[in-house]
Amino acid sequence: MPAQQLASAKATTLWTVDLSADGIDFSGATPADPVGDVGTQYFVQVVNAPKGSLIAVFDTSTGAIVSGPSRIESIWQGGGACAEGWGHPSVAYDSLAHRWVVSELGAGNHLCVYVSQSDDPIAGGWFAYDFELPRFPDFARLGVWTDGYYVATNEDLPAVYALERDAMLDGSEAAWQRFTVPALDGFGFQALTPADFDGTNLPGSGAGGIFIRHADGDLHGGVDRIELFELDVDWNTPQNSSLLGPVVVPTANFDSALCGQAGRGCVPQPGSSVTLDPVREVVSSLAHYRSFAAYESLVGNYTVDTSASDHAGIRWFELRRDGGSWTLHQEGTYSPDGLHRWIGGVALDRDGNLALAFNTSNASSVYPSIRVTGRQGSDPPGVMTMAETELRAGTSAQTHGHSPEKWGASTSMSVSPVDDCTIWTTAAFGENDGWGTAISAIRFPSCDGGGSDVIFADDLESGDLSNWSSVFP
Repeated sequence: MPAQQLASAKATTLWTVDLSADGIDFSGATPADPVGDVGTQYFVQVVNAPKGSLIAVFDTSTGAIVSGPSRIESIWQGGGACAEGWGHPSVAYDSLAHRWVVSELGAGNHLCVYVSQSDDPIAGGWFAYDFELPRFPDFARLGVWTDGYYVATNEDLPAVYALERDAMLDGSEAAWQRFTVPALDGFGFQALTPADFDGTNLPGSGAGGIFIRHADGDLHGGVDRIELFELDVDWNTPQNSSLLGPVVVPTANFDSALCGQAGRGCVPQPGSSVTLDPVREVVSSLAHYRSFAAYESLVGNYTVDTSASDHAGIRWFELRRDGGSWTLHQEGTYSPDGLHRWIGGVALDRDGNLALAFNTSNASSVYPSIRVTGRQGSDPPGVMTMAETELRAGTSAQTHGHSPEKWGASTSMSVSPVDDCTIWTTAAFGENDGWGTAISAIRFPSCDGGGSDVIFADDLESGDLSNWSSVFP
């Protein structure tokens, strides 16, 4: 089957969509918080579930589910806090070591982290870690760096952790280090966002792990800005470790008072009084780091009010560093029409092309859906030139679940380590009064992934979760 290209009425350059598949179905928990990453053969997805999280493994050549969904806690052997998961999972593929890293919250102040013993997340075995922390590590998000696995959490103060990657790769006892930064006034919920390493060029020797957040001058004082922190870890002499920053990068003006200063829901859905939380307080999903020959790049996004009347749009940005400090290379607010756009994910391929995926909705006709736009590296800065393309159309409002207004904070984006070109995304969409998830593989036409024929697997069904054999028998 030849590659299918999808267009929209505003198309300029058309996407190549290499795969579209169903992800894990509605688990009964809200928010879904789907997170996924791609490896050499598999795409691994995790979502929230009642009293825990689910994990499933998909074949990247077909989109077929090959293992799961299973409870993440089934990896754990024995008792203790990790024997019963508490949800909010993360998954990352460590392309430098060809390993998978999965985390979820445990009972109490515990973070449960699992590192695969090989590139095979199904049969290769796992090393399991229970990190007992001083505070409950709410909203833990994990990124891969060269000298550690870096985690950001929402605690009494925004906290960051470094987990000892080298030890975890061989199953040894692993240390952790913790730092905090001052809170921002005007945000009741806040956390930094870790940078996740992409590509094959390593950062400079001794470069620390990166965390970022945005600050709105009207709410937090000063100029509208991105703040960067660098965690330099000394595993041999922990007292030499330090969290440096913030490095302040001024931006164009933006408005973070979406849903009101203390609001939690204002994104409308057709036919429902339930409005969804845009999670305006954090840089969405992960920031993605890539090193090119002449510079380093860091991309991210967050949700803003584009009209001073609670209309959600996406502020996206690319920072660059060429031996000095980080500076703003380009930015834009993506809100081309009356649709609400929120919960974005951003990634760069090997050619510097930037993809932005997100959720869309409105009050009249568009249920929560998944779309993507983007720009090629050669395009003028600050504009999206790729056709906005619907990756999955929603079919209902989300009205079920304990807190149906909670939609999540992640549209995952990852770049295939096989060709460094194919961009994989997973996100939630409205379905059956709850949510479903979809997995897509897309490409810029200018980036030749050299892949095989395209497979569409929209009709894959995960079915009753009880019918699936465990990922980890």
